[in-house]
Amino acid sequence: EAELTKKSDTSDAQLKTAFKGFEDTLTTKSTQDIQDQIAAESKKLAAAINQNGQAVIKKIDTRLAGLAGEVESLVAQKIALATPNDDTEDKDKNEEPNPQDQPAATNNENVQPRTEEEAGN
Repeated sequence: EAELTKKSDTSDAQLKTAFKGFEDTLTTKSTQDIQDQIAAESKKLAAAINQNGQAVIKKIDTRLAGLAGEVESLVAQKIALATPNDDTEDKDKNEEPNPQDQPAATNNENVQPRTEEEAGN
């Protein structure tokens, strides 16, 4: 019985030692594995963030280019509206007629124009 207890204690001690060694190896390896996995996942995440950032930047650049085009178009329209028309035919049409070409203005609608006899006297 004493020998059995001794063998049991020895086996128990060996088991504890092996388990401790296995636990140390597992802990060390697991820690390293975890660190490696974290590093790999961090790289993937950084790449995804960078790729997403590039996509966002591209969308912003595209929108800014569109806005710049819209602003340019609006400025061109405003300039076109503000620029006087230089067409000489239109200027001739917009000029007021000469005073001798206009009928005489009267303040009273009941006033009759002079007849030729009145004008001759």
